[in-house]
Amino acid sequence: MRALGLAIGLVVAACYSPSYRDCEITCASGACPSGYVCDLGVCRVEGFSGACGGNTADDRDGDGVADDRDNCPDTPNANQANEDMDAYGDVCDPCPISAEPNGDADPDGDGVGNACDPTPDTEGDSIALFEGFADPVLPAGAEAVPTTGWTFADGSAFGTSMGFNPAVLAWPVANEHQTIRAKITINRLDGSSFRGAGVATPVDASTNDGIMCWIVDSTYQVATPLTVTNPYAMVQTSPIEAGKQYEFTLSRANADMQCSDAILSAPLTATVPETQLTGTRAGVFVVSVDAKIDWILVVNQ
Repeated sequence: MRALGLAIGLVVAACYSPSYRDCEITCASGACPSGYVCDLGVCRVEGFSGACGGNTADDRDGDGVADDRDNCPDTPNANQANEDMDAYGDVCDPCPISAEPNGDADPDGDGVGNACDPTPDTEGDSIALFEGFADPVLPAGAEAVPTTGWTFADGSAFGTSMGFNPAVLAWPVANEHQTIRAKITINRLDGSSFRGAGVATPVDASTNDGIMCWIVDSTYQVATPLTVTNPYAMVQTSPIEAGKQYEFTLSRANADMQCSDAILSAPLTATVPETQLTGTRAGVFVVSVDAKIDWILVVNQ
């Protein structure tokens, strides 16, 4: 009952929202994250006087959102995007895809939370890209090929590929040591073969082909499917299905690749030819399907 009264009070104070940094963390046990204090059952930013933990008159990052409402008060983010609806906006979240307390924990101190860190006990990782598609436009820095193959709405990107013409959405963030992840839902299948989706790094500028971790028809593959006939590694799986959600992860260490998804019992591994590693972009790839991309995360190591 006390919790309900507190929530009502926060609503009246116009500060109770999943996007506000410090009005959503309750602390019935008295414990709060570092930098917060427990005040009447709610964690608030230590040292601030506003109703929600910040000063209402201040906007120290200059993004037009007052500090007491800003889920990243030190990093400009006018849209207040918050993919996992936790205490931090995407641009300052140690792991923007996990709302679990341990997901944001950062024992190696490199700024990447456990649930996003490929090497959570080894420092040196950094988030090169996170895109949760909060705005209904082509994200800054992204290249959509073809432009007509991509739309953005309702917090997602939608890729449409008819026949064997792929739709690629990529950013200039390829790195020799990195992990790329994406959550992709297949909405519709086109035709009867060569239907697939996944993530790729690097992606070549001229061919728009890349080192892929993807499912195509009934196989998971590490492949450059548009320019090289045979995959570098593959395993038979259940067929790709409309309505099914996948979360692909491709980790790269120079020419060594590791592809995984929850469906796979073990990761696919392959060493690819150096001649296929000339691209500078990383992103998502769909062919002969309509697919929804909820988010994409790239972590450099």
